[in-house]
Amino acid sequence: MNKERLSVESVVKDKLCTGCGTCVGVCPNDAITMKKNKVKSLYIPEVNSKKCTLCGLCLDACPGWSVNFKQLNEDLEDGNRIEDDLIGKYLSCYIGYSSDFAVRFKSSSGGIMTSLLAFLIKEGLIDRALVTRMNTENPLEPKVILADNQRDIVYSSGSKYVPVPLNIGLK
Repeated sequence: MNKERLSVESVVKDKLCTGCGTCVGVCPNDAITMKKNKVKSLYIPEVNSKKCTLCGLCLDACPGWSVNFKQLNEDLEDGNRIEDDLIGKYLSCYIGYSSDFAVRFKSSSGGIMTSLLAFLIKEGLIDRALVTRMNTENPLEPKVILADNQRDIVYSSGSKYVPVPLNIGLK
């Protein structure tokens, strides 16, 4: 049995890991942790072989493992796609911003996600939102939280220009 092919170790080896943390969030045995690679400044999963049962859930959930990049590019080859040297291939592109001036002013990209999440919480359409804020003890490190109120959503607004293993919060 090839242990590497039954865990996210193969995704890391093939350089397909995005550092999202989904594998940590779905692992039933707490066998995976995200470690910051200081050279590449990315978060990389590390598998504890003593805890890992080779169940394969981390691979099933991993976007780096399941994406067929060749097929994805072929799907965008129909006549509807647009190609740009800076952002690549896409079908369409939109722009938006928050109508709440305070949210828009605090946010770095118009505050549209902050306003949408705050609205969804207020209306009871979602219970919580997985968001990122910066760690107060180490402002260069992200902190993933499950926000269950508008105040925490707004407090977490603004882009974080650091790698964020957001999906570790799925646990």
